[in-house]
Amino acid sequence: MKDKLPATYLFALDTTTGLEPDNLRKTVQELSLFYSYRFKITIPPLNYPLLLFKHVRDLALPIEVYPVVCRIAKLLEIDFSFPEPRSRHKVSSMPEIALVSLLIISVKLYYPFDKIEIHPRSLSDACTLNLDWDCWCDAQKKHDAIETANGKLGRGNEIKVTEEDVLNLSGEQTDDYLDWFEKTWVDEERARKHPRGHPEQLLDMFPTGRPAADSHVPPNPAQDNQDEEAALEAKLEKIQESLRPRN
Repeated sequence: MKDKLPATYLFALDTTTGLEPDNLRKTVQELSLFYSYRFKITIPPLNYPLLLFKHVRDLALPIEVYPVVCRIAKLLEIDFSFPEPRSRHKVSSMPEIALVSLLIISVKLYYPFDKIEIHPRSLSDACTLNLDWDCWCDAQKKHDAIETANGKLGRGNEIKVTEEDVLNLSGEQTDDYLDWFEKTWVDEERARKHPRGHPEQLLDMFPTGRPAADSHVPPNPAQDNQDEEAALEAKLEKIQESLRPRN
Protein backbone atom coordinates (compact mmCIF):
# COMPACT_ATOMS: atom_id res chain seq x y z
CA MET A 1 0.00 0.00 0.00
CA LYS A 2 2.85 2.40 0.80
CA ASP A 3 4.47 1.94 -2.61
CA LYS A 4 1.45 3.51 -4.36
CA LEU A 5 1.09 6.52 -2.08
CA PRO A 6 2.60 9.97 -2.75
CA ALA A 7 5.53 11.09 -0.64
CA THR A 8 3.30 13.44 1.38
CA TYR A 9 1.16 10.57 2.64
CA LEU A 10 4.19 8.37 3.22
CA PHE A 11 5.58 10.99 5.57
CA ALA A 12 2.29 11.00 7.48
CA LEU A 13 2.38 7.22 7.89
CA ASP A 14 6.04 6.97 8.92
CA THR A 15 6.38 6.98 12.70
CA THR A 16 9.21 9.11 14.02
CA THR A 17 8.46 9.20 17.75
CA GLY A 18 7.06 6.90 20.40
CA LEU A 19 3.36 6.77 21.09
CA GLU A 20 2.35 8.95 24.01
CA PRO A 21 -0.88 8.20 25.94
CA ASP A 22 -2.11 11.79 25.69
CA ASN A 23 -1.52 11.88 21.92
CA LEU A 24 -3.46 8.65 21.52
CA ARG A 25 -6.33 10.05 23.58
CA LYS A 26 -6.46 13.25 21.52
CA THR A 27 -6.37 11.31 18.25
CA VAL A 28 -9.23 9.02 19.28
CA GLN A 29 -11.26 12.00 20.47
CA GLU A 30 -10.66 13.91 17.24
CA LEU A 31 -11.62 10.90 15.11
CA SER A 32 -14.83 10.31 17.06
CA LEU A 33 -15.80 13.98 16.72
CA PHE A 34 -14.90 13.99 13.03
CA TYR A 35 -17.04 10.97 12.13
CA SER A 36 -19.89 12.22 14.26
CA TYR A 37 -19.85 15.73 12.79
CA ARG A 38 -19.05 14.97 9.14
CA PHE A 39 -20.80 11.65 8.56
CA LYS A 40 -23.32 11.49 11.43
CA ILE A 41 -21.76 8.23 12.57
CA THR A 42 -22.23 7.46 16.24
CA ILE A 43 -19.27 5.71 17.83
CA PRO A 44 -20.53 2.91 20.12
CA PRO A 45 -20.00 3.33 23.86
CA LEU A 46 -16.95 1.96 25.56
CA ASN A 47 -17.08 -1.75 26.37
CA TYR A 48 -16.47 -0.85 29.98
CA PRO A 49 -17.21 -4.22 31.69
CA LEU A 50 -14.18 -5.89 30.11
CA LEU A 51 -11.94 -2.85 30.49
CA LEU A 52 -12.96 -2.36 34.11
CA PHE A 53 -12.25 -6.01 34.90
CA LYS A 54 -8.83 -5.71 33.24
CA HIS A 55 -7.99 -2.61 35.27
CA VAL A 56 -9.06 -4.28 38.51
CA ARG A 57 -7.07 -7.42 37.70
CA ASP A 58 -3.93 -5.65 36.51
CA LEU A 59 -3.92 -3.46 39.62
CA ALA A 60 -4.64 -6.48 41.83
CA LEU A 61 -7.54 -4.71 43.52
CA PRO A 62 -10.30 -6.55 45.39
CA ILE A 63 -12.97 -7.72 42.95
CA GLU A 64 -15.57 -6.13 45.25
CA VAL A 65 -14.65 -2.75 43.77
CA TYR A 66 -16.06 -3.80 40.38
CA PRO A 67 -19.79 -3.52 41.29
CA VAL A 68 -19.05 -0.31 43.22
CA VAL A 69 -17.82 1.38 40.04
CA CYS A 70 -20.91 0.18 38.17
CA ARG A 71 -23.25 1.54 40.86
CA ILE A 72 -21.56 4.95 40.93
CA ALA A 73 -21.68 5.14 37.13
CA LYS A 74 -25.39 4.37 37.22
CA LEU A 75 -26.03 7.01 39.88
CA LEU A 76 -24.17 9.63 37.85
CA GLU A 77 -25.85 8.47 34.62
CA ILE A 78 -22.54 7.80 32.91
CA ASP A 79 -22.89 5.40 29.98
CA PHE A 80 -19.26 5.77 28.77
CA SER A 81 -20.27 7.14 25.37
CA PHE A 82 -17.98 9.28 23.29
CA PRO A 83 -18.72 13.01 23.45
CA GLU A 84 -20.88 14.69 20.82
CA PRO A 85 -19.60 17.59 18.70
CA ARG A 86 -19.70 20.76 20.77
CA SER A 87 -17.82 24.00 21.00
CA ARG A 88 -15.79 22.90 24.03
CA HIS A 89 -14.86 19.53 25.48
CA LYS A 90 -13.42 18.51 28.83
CA VAL A 91 -10.86 15.79 29.31
CA SER A 92 -13.27 14.02 31.66
CA SER A 93 -15.75 13.64 28.81
CA MET A 94 -13.66 10.84 27.32
CA PRO A 95 -15.16 7.48 28.39
CA GLU A 96 -11.89 5.73 29.29
CA ILE A 97 -10.83 8.65 31.49
CA ALA A 98 -14.25 8.64 33.18
CA LEU A 99 -13.90 4.90 33.82
CA VAL A 100 -10.49 5.22 35.46
CA SER A 101 -11.71 8.21 37.48
CA LEU A 102 -14.64 6.22 38.85
CA LEU A 103 -12.30 3.36 39.73
CA ILE A 104 -10.06 5.73 41.70
CA ILE A 105 -13.04 7.24 43.49
CA SER A 106 -14.38 3.79 44.38
CA VAL A 107 -11.04 2.64 45.77
CA LYS A 108 -10.69 5.81 47.84
CA LEU A 109 -14.19 5.43 49.26
CA TYR A 110 -13.99 1.74 50.21
CA TYR A 111 -10.24 1.20 50.65
CA PRO A 112 -8.86 4.59 51.75
CA PHE A 113 -5.15 5.23 52.22
CA ASP A 114 -5.64 6.97 55.54
CA LYS A 115 -6.71 5.51 58.87
CA ILE A 116 -10.35 6.56 58.68
CA GLU A 117 -12.56 3.93 60.25
CA ILE A 118 -15.18 2.42 57.98
CA HIS A 119 -18.04 0.39 59.37
CA PRO A 120 -19.64 -2.02 56.87
CA ARG A 121 -23.40 -2.29 56.98
CA SER A 122 -23.46 -6.01 56.17
CA LEU A 123 -21.13 -8.91 55.44
CA SER A 124 -21.77 -8.45 51.72
CA ASP A 125 -20.59 -4.84 51.77
CA ALA A 126 -17.53 -4.10 49.60
CA CYS A 127 -15.71 -2.45 52.52
CA THR A 128 -15.90 -5.56 54.71
CA LEU A 129 -12.29 -6.44 53.86
CA ASN A 130 -9.34 -4.20 54.57
CA LEU A 131 -6.64 -3.79 51.91
CA ASP A 132 -3.06 -3.65 53.19
CA TRP A 133 -1.57 -0.91 51.01
CA ASP A 134 1.98 -1.58 52.22
CA CYS A 135 1.69 -5.15 50.99
CA TRP A 136 0.12 -3.91 47.77
CA CYS A 137 3.02 -1.52 47.08
CA ASP A 138 5.58 -4.24 47.83
CA ALA A 139 3.86 -6.69 45.48
CA GLN A 140 3.69 -4.08 42.73
CA LYS A 141 7.41 -3.28 43.03
CA LYS A 142 8.35 -6.97 42.86
CA HIS A 143 6.08 -7.48 39.87
CA ASP A 144 7.55 -4.50 38.03
CA ALA A 145 11.09 -5.77 38.68
CA ILE A 146 10.43 -9.17 37.10
CA GLU A 147 10.71 -7.87 33.53
CA THR A 148 14.18 -6.44 34.17
CA ALA A 149 15.45 -9.41 36.18
CA ASN A 150 18.51 -11.36 35.01
CA GLY A 151 19.82 -8.39 33.06
CA LYS A 152 16.84 -8.12 30.71
CA LEU A 153 15.90 -4.80 29.16
CA GLY A 154 12.19 -5.31 29.85
CA ARG A 155 9.27 -5.02 27.48
CA GLY A 156 8.26 -1.43 26.89
CA ASN A 157 11.55 0.01 28.09
CA GLU A 158 13.13 0.04 24.64
CA ILE A 159 11.53 3.34 23.67
CA LYS A 160 12.98 4.95 26.81
CA VAL A 161 16.60 4.14 25.95
CA THR A 162 18.72 7.28 25.47
CA GLU A 163 22.20 7.91 24.06
CA GLU A 164 23.69 7.75 27.55
CA ASP A 165 21.95 4.45 28.31
CA VAL A 166 23.43 2.76 25.23
CA LEU A 167 26.93 2.97 26.70
CA ASN A 168 25.83 1.06 29.79
CA LEU A 169 23.78 -1.68 28.13
CA SER A 170 24.93 -5.27 28.50
CA GLY A 171 25.28 -7.62 25.55
CA GLU A 172 21.85 -9.18 26.06
CA GLN A 173 20.22 -5.79 26.55
CA THR A 174 21.84 -4.52 23.35
CA ASP A 175 20.54 -7.54 21.44
CA ASP A 176 17.05 -6.99 22.84
CA TYR A 177 17.16 -3.31 21.88
CA LEU A 178 18.37 -4.02 18.33
CA ASP A 179 15.72 -6.72 17.88
CA TRP A 180 13.03 -4.25 18.95
CA PHE A 181 14.48 -1.50 16.74
CA GLU A 182 14.54 -3.78 13.70
CA LYS A 183 10.99 -5.00 14.26
CA THR A 184 9.62 -1.51 14.94
CA TRP A 185 11.50 0.88 12.69
CA VAL A 186 13.40 -0.99 9.97
CA ASP A 187 11.59 -1.80 6.74
CA GLU A 188 14.16 -3.95 4.91
CA GLU A 189 11.91 -4.68 1.91
CA ARG A 190 11.29 -0.99 1.34
CA ALA A 191 15.01 -0.23 1.67
CA ARG A 192 15.83 -2.73 -1.07
CA LYS A 193 13.13 -1.42 -3.42
CA HIS A 194 14.18 2.19 -2.84
CA PRO A 195 17.90 2.02 -1.94
CA ARG A 196 18.34 5.80 -2.38
CA GLY A 197 21.56 5.37 -4.34
CA HIS A 198 23.11 2.69 -2.14
CA PRO A 199 24.10 -0.46 -4.05
CA GLU A 200 22.71 -3.77 -2.92
CA GLN A 201 26.24 -5.01 -2.21
CA LEU A 202 26.59 -2.29 0.43
CA LEU A 203 23.28 -3.26 2.01
CA ASP A 204 24.44 -6.90 2.17
CA MET A 205 27.46 -5.82 4.18
CA PHE A 206 25.14 -4.67 6.98
CA PRO A 207 22.40 -7.31 7.17
CA THR A 208 19.57 -6.98 9.64
CA GLY A 209 18.59 -9.69 12.07
CA ARG A 210 20.76 -12.07 14.04
CA PRO A 211 23.34 -14.20 12.22
CA ALA A 212 22.52 -17.85 11.64
CA ALA A 213 25.36 -18.94 13.88
CA ASP A 214 24.02 -17.00 16.81
CA SER A 215 23.03 -19.42 19.52
CA HIS A 216 20.66 -16.92 21.10
CA VAL A 217 17.18 -18.30 21.53
CA PRO A 218 14.75 -16.26 19.39
CA PRO A 219 12.02 -14.35 21.21
CA ASN A 220 8.96 -16.38 22.01
CA PRO A 221 5.91 -14.11 22.45
CA ALA A 222 3.75 -17.01 23.63
CA GLN A 223 6.23 -17.90 26.37
CA ASP A 224 6.56 -14.24 27.35
CA ASN A 225 2.78 -13.99 27.71
CA GLN A 226 2.73 -17.11 29.88
CA ASP A 227 5.47 -15.68 32.10
CA GLU A 228 3.59 -12.39 32.44
CA GLU A 229 0.39 -14.25 33.31
CA ALA A 230 2.22 -16.31 35.95
CA ALA A 231 3.77 -13.17 37.45
CA LEU A 232 0.37 -11.47 37.56
CA GLU A 233 -1.20 -14.50 39.23
CA ALA A 234 1.55 -14.49 41.87
CA LYS A 235 0.95 -10.81 42.57
CA LEU A 236 -2.81 -11.35 42.84
CA GLU A 237 -2.32 -14.29 45.20
CA LYS A 238 -0.02 -12.32 47.50
CA ILE A 239 -2.34 -9.31 47.70
CA GLN A 240 -5.46 -11.40 48.15
CA GLU A 241 -3.81 -13.22 51.04
CA SER A 242 -3.22 -9.87 52.76
CA LEU A 243 -6.94 -8.99 52.83
CA ARG A 244 -8.28 -9.02 56.38
CA PRO A 245 -11.77 -8.38 57.81
CA ARG A 246 -12.24 -4.95 59.35
CA ASN A 247 -12.45 -4.81 63.11
